[in-house]
Amino acid sequence: MSLNTAVRYALSGRPGAVYIDLPAEIINTPVEQDEVYFPAPVGDPPRTQGDPQAIEEALRVLRSAERPLMIIGKGTAWSRAEDELREFVDKVQIPFLTSPMGMGMVRPDHPMCVAGARSQALKNADVVLLIGARFNWIFHFGLPPRFARGIKVIQIDITAEEIGRNVPASVGIVGDAKLVLAQLNEAWKDNPVKHGETDWIRSLREYATKNQTTIQPMLDSDAVPMGYYRMHREVRDYISEDTIVVADGASTMDISRQVVNAYNPRHRIDAGIYGCVGTGVPFAIAAKVCFPDKPVICLNGDWAFGFNGMDIETACRFKLPVVFMIYQNGNIDKWVRTWVDHEEKPNDFVPAIRYEKMMEAFGGHGEYVTRPEEIRPALERSFNSGKASLINAVMDPGAARRPQEFGWLDRQGKMKY
Repeated sequence: MSLNTAVRYALSGRPGAVYIDLPAEIINTPVEQDEVYFPAPVGDPPRTQGDPQAIEEALRVLRSAERPLMIIGKGTAWSRAEDELREFVDKVQIPFLTSPMGMGMVRPDHPMCVAGARSQALKNADVVLLIGARFNWIFHFGLPPRFARGIKVIQIDITAEEIGRNVPASVGIVGDAKLVLAQLNEAWKDNPVKHGETDWIRSLREYATKNQTTIQPMLDSDAVPMGYYRMHREVRDYISEDTIVVADGASTMDISRQVVNAYNPRHRIDAGIYGCVGTGVPFAIAAKVCFPDKPVICLNGDWAFGFNGMDIETACRFKLPVVFMIYQNGNIDKWVRTWVDHEEKPNDFVPAIRYEKMMEAFGGHGEYVTRPEEIRPALERSFNSGKASLINAVMDPGAARRPQEFGWLDRQGKMKY
């Protein structure tokens, strides 16, 4: 019965992992099949609606906004709320951003998507509709200077304890994102709110164009050794919209969010709220097992790959044609050494390690590339090989993301780094 309970806990409310510890005698002791009791399968978790009065209040606050912004989190993806979400965005015409794993809930080419002006949208919004997302480090805890002081927050979350965390909620709605959005869409008919083509959205588009201009030279760069932006561009331009993208490793993952788009719900798998390193290889294997007919690519920093890299053997053994791509800068903790310790240490990786030989040793397909124009042919051969594949791309150890307006975690100067 404990297994049944564990599955219910894992699926209900905010889905998550459950740890089960079984005594050795239960695992090892044989029993007759007719003595085994099989409980009824766990059904779909119950869904909860929001308070109708809070629904009406949310629309009232949205109507009062001059610079509204919606932040879409992975809670909407868990809820499978994409249809209701798109209907709401189209009705209200509200600018939106997504969390890393909220990407694809609304297409990135939607006219209300302002991902290219993220900093400007966050710091200048006066009303934030936070749905299935959290004010954690990914969104700088909702605090100044990343956000305006005194912003009004409409918060929709499946977990009551999350309402008002870090920033008080002007309107707090506890409920399932799919059902709450359906309520908002229904209430909108009698209480319509529409922002549309305002000076606010036009200003954000201008910022997005300006920001795109700053990274375009890096996207187009033919420099050798290569930089992140050009490498990601090659991936972006090759993969289909139906490809599941898994990203792992600080800069590799972070910069990929700016370049490699997600067009469908639940097609972007990231490190999550705790920023775990080393999740890419197992996540990609799981994605291919669950969706064998979808292409899967895993973008790994070389340090991140080191945590679980040997599991590419698992992909080979089970004939899972995942394409792993290593962004090899031969660098580990360079940022910390330079900016925190203010000293160099002899612990950089050996340059140009031949990771693709590991894949070949396991029976998979390997590619070694050092130039931008070599990436697309390597992608083509890898995806067409029908095997687990690894593209080992050697890049500039000094490559970095474009300058950011705010320091990482918004704690620069506070945490002494």
